[in-house]
Amino acid sequence: MKKLMTLVLIGLSLFSLTGCLNKTSTSQEASISSSSEEQIGDVTLIIRFDDGSEKEFKNQPITANTTVLDLLKSCVEVKDDKGFITEIDNVKQDEAAKKYWLYEINDQMASKGASEQKLKDRDKVIFELGGF
Repeated sequence: MKKLMTLVLIGLSLFSLTGCLNKTSTSQEASISSSSEEQIGDVTLIIRFDDGSEKEFKNQPITANTTVLDLLKSCVEVKDDKGFITEIDNVKQDEAAKKYWLYEINDQMASKGASEQKLKDRDKVIFELGGF
């Protein structure tokens, strides 16, 4: 009986260790996968503020999955609500004045939300507070 219990305990221990090992290798694979995404080009980001100032970020590297929101967050401080930009570098949208952070890509108003719009090589993204 003792031998049977010992075998059961050893088996459960091995099963537990195997589960831990698989989780570790999976998280390592995930981090390797995300860090090994190949750069497909670069883009320019311009942010225009109400006071007339602007920030320009040239030659920002992108991968095939980089979105406008990813780009923006990599360059400046951003607050968003489900992908809808509410604040850039401590400048909030002004709902009372009906001014919101809007963006365009290559001189065209965006047709998708910033979290959905993927970027391509040489895109030019401009954010500014604007009204509808």
